[in-house]
Formats: sequence, C-alpha cells, structure tokens
Amino acid sequence: ITPPADATLRIGPLYSDIGIAQSIGYRYIKLKGSGVDFLTGNSRGEYLRDGSDYPLVSSLTLNNYLIITRHMDLSLNISASYSHYPMETPEDETQIDLTDEGVFATFSSELQLSRDSRLLVYDDILYRTDYVDTQGLTDRYGGEEYEYVENAVGGVWDWMPSPFDNVAISASRTDAIPLTTAFTNQESVVYSEAASYQQAITRFWSAGLLGSFRQSLYEVESRSDIHMYSLSAFTAARLTRKLLGSASLGYQLSSYESGESAGRSSGSVSGGIGLEHEISESKSQKITYQRRQTEGFSGGVDV
Repeated sequence: ITPPADATLRIGPLYSDIGIAQSIGYRYIKLKGSGVDFLTGNSRGEYLRDGSDYPLVSSLTLNNYLIITRHMDLSLNISASYSHYPMETPEDETQIDLTDEGVFATFSSELQLSRDSRLLVYDDILYRTDYVDTQGLTDRYGGEEYEYVENAVGGVWDWMPSPFDNVAISASRTDAIPLTTAFTNQESVVYSEAASYQQAITRFWSAGLLGSFRQSLYEVESRSDIHMYSLSAFTAARLTRKLLGSASLGYQLSSYESGESAGRSSGSVSGGIGLEHEISESKSQKITYQRRQTEGFSGGVDV
C-alpha cells in the first residue's frame, strides 16, 4: 500500500490523477442504404448519412486512490467523454466508463519458519461480472453476462539450502460458484500443486525444474473432471543490463476422469521463449511465445 507516483492532486489520504483532453478530426464516410451500425467503446451507434464530418471529442479521466489503512486501499477510476458531430453524420454521444464491476479481497500472512525458509498462506476472494464468448474470452459487445464468486485458499513454502539454489512447494484450492444459470457448468473445485528447484549457475544465469499438477472437479455430471500433469525445465538469463531472456521446455499430460470421455488422455510437448526489456524501475516491455495445454472454458483440453 503506497501512494501512486503519478498523482496530480492530494487531499489527505486521497490521491487523484486528473486528465482533460480535447480533440478535433476529419473523416469522410460513403455508404449505401438506410444506415450502417457501428461499435465504439461499449455502445452501439449508427451512421445516418454519408459525407464529411469534423468530430469534436472532449474527455475527462479521474484515477482516484484512497489509502484507508496500512493494509487496505480503495481504487475508483472514471472516464467520461462527449463526442459532437457538427455535420450530424451520426448522433452526438456521451460515454461514461467505470472500473470493472467486482469486489476483490486478499488475506495473507508470511511466516519466517527458519533463517532459510518461509511460508506464505493466503485467501483470495473475488466477486465480479464478466461478458464472455463461448471460449471464455472477454467480449463486451456480444458476450454473455457471467457473474460469479471465486475463492482461492493456498500456501507457498520456500527454502534456500544455500545462497545459490531455491526449493519451492505450493498447493491451493479454488472454488468457483457461478451466479447465472447459463454458466452452471463452471461450478467447480480445483486443486493445484507445484514443486520447483532453481539454481543460480552464474551471477547472470539460472536454471531449474518445475513439476505441476491440477485436478478440476465439476458439479454437473455432463462435464468431465480433468487431471493435468506437467514437467518442464526452465532457464532465465540477464543478457544485458536492461534485457532479460527466458525459455522453458517440457511435457504435459491430461486425462479425463469421468463422463463420456473417462479414461481418455492426451499428451503434448510444451515450451516457451520470452524477451523482456526493462525501460525503467516501474516500466518494462515483453514479448513471449508459449505452447501449452489448457483446460477449455466449456470442457475438454485446448492446445
């Protein structure tokens, strides 16, 4: 919990970043028929006639950050804009966007078990509404409303046998409860476990092994429970003072434990490569390529 570095206004524990913008543009539209629908932001509009226009867009953004206690904060971001079209090719429009609907809470405690080991235990609570397509990807225009509650309880144990290597073991349980009838097949209990070993080979290069396991148990009988296992080797290196490289290679196996596909399994090579450039202490840019198995939003396994 720290004050934001880019705040332009402070009133006691409230920090605010205010932005005002005005733009003018030119566009020419040619269309046939009675009109053409279009999508902009989160709203639907219609081009009424063709020809030239000079859009005048006024916008106001407010990013508010309130420090309540040393361990609690509140963030509220609002963006409002008004678009005026002098030639009336579409109608004028006003847009007001708030942050995503949701309630997020994290309770955690870190215990120093010994000089070389520590244990983190946590409980993450989430309530939110998403608009998703059939793959579970965000679709704010044509997606279905998906309201749900999710709770994740887990722990991570870290041990450093020496200053050059690290052993980590983690386990968690995640309960997902959909609040809309269209997504009853998402009600589930998911257990995840992982173990890794990492060693610093040189001052700028490290490598290690990672094993992870996942068991997804669903309430509806029409959806198969799925178990996933993976083992991989990974490495990371500082190529220059500002450039980091990473790579991994392994194998994943998925098996169906119930339903019509019970007993079926599929294996796949997994891996990835990435490059990260540190622009400053707080900013970076990254490009990655990754191939892996993931659980499908509505069932099955995707690569």
